[in-house]
Amino acid sequence: HGLNSLLSRDLRRRLGHMTMKLSHSASVVIPSYNMAWCIARAIKSCQAQSFPVSEIIIVDDCSTDSTEIVVRELMNGDGRIKYVRHSKNQGHLFALSSGVRHTTSDWVALLDADDELTPTSVESRTRAASRYRERTGITPQLVYGDHICEPSGTVSRFAKLQGDAYPFVCKELCLCQTSTIMLGRESLQSFPVSVNPFNTDDIIVLAISKTYPVLHCEQVVAVYHKHDGETRMSNNPRKRFVGVYELVRDHRGEVLRTHGVGRLLLWYLRILKAFCDYQIALANELLVASEVTPAGRVGQLALRGYRKCLWHARKSMRAYLQKHFELDYF
Repeated sequence: HGLNSLLSRDLRRRLGHMTMKLSHSASVVIPSYNMAWCIARAIKSCQAQSFPVSEIIIVDDCSTDSTEIVVRELMNGDGRIKYVRHSKNQGHLFALSSGVRHTTSDWVALLDADDELTPTSVESRTRAASRYRERTGITPQLVYGDHICEPSGTVSRFAKLQGDAYPFVCKELCLCQTSTIMLGRESLQSFPVSVNPFNTDDIIVLAISKTYPVLHCEQVVAVYHKHDGETRMSNNPRKRFVGVYELVRDHRGEVLRTHGVGRLLLWYLRILKAFCDYQIALANELLVASEVTPAGRVGQLALRGYRKCLWHARKSMRAYLQKHFELDYF
């Protein structure tokens, strides 16, 4: 009875056909844009898996650096590595989708080029999926875990969900980070297509969990490397603001139907908080660039006042929102 409660009756009915035996083949898809400086580290982490992967697919999203040279050097000694290059830059989600289409394995792990997999990443997730299927008769189609942040060494713990996770995901509009996600082949038909260039991991989780069961493997499966590069959305307040705005815009109907107007209003408050973050960062840039003249000093005074008001507003909103959200990324 306890196991059956993990899945809603409707989801169990929709997934009743999932009786395939788990296969022990896995691919890794690595999207890359100007990541020559770190992509070898990501590829080597795939090569070092305790459970060997059958494919390592690099999708070069029209890089202008030496990504292709680095990848082809590694290809010389490993036939599992496949290189796919786009003729024009089409974004992170499109690159992942392109890579997924080139896979043939039953499991597809996603890995950002500036991250790496832990040595037992694939094995821990396939084993967790196998145990879950033995208990429930159903194969989870999105298996994820936690990640460790470098250089701090702290571990980011994501919500430990199993089965029908869509109500939670629809409430939080996020679950885990891209490099912690592994997808079953049956779910690839639902891999999302979106014009939102940000929030790739959130869009994937929302699309897959709407139809398929998910599972937290209770292991650290990826290493998230913090850096100052422009590709990290966390480094760009404007991207975070636009990202959360477009995420809510695209999924507001689902939030409203699943959790009501109160939840949607909370999300609009989160958009406002993200806007305050963006404006504070912009004010900081303008203060640094402003001229030391009488007119410049007046402008600086006005900017400092504006920034102070924004800071207090953001502080109040964050304190309020933390009472209503489990995840505090945006």
